[in-house]
Amino acid sequence: AYRTLTEMCPNGSERPTLTVTDGLYHAKWHKPDGTEMHALWAPTGNKTVRIKKHSHIKVYDHLGNLVNPKDKILKINENLLYIVGNITIE
Repeated sequence: AYRTLTEMCPNGSERPTLTVTDGLYHAKWHKPDGTEMHALWAPTGNKTVRIKKHSHIKVYDHLGNLVNPKDKILKINENLLYIVGNITIE
């Protein structure tokens, strides 16, 4: 999990901004190359969110495994999901 974190937010990345809405935590930052990054998690229970893609995205679990969301729906729990690319949470 720590290896994935350091790959998703490497040295030189901007400091993440954090928002919390109804128990859903959303961190957003940019890597040094300008890539938009997101991390989503829900420490107190399961959440389901729909994402709107603004570009090609990739989603990874906290261990670095590629996740394939169905119909732009993500199931969020206490384990971080990383999203590479520009999204909006609906």
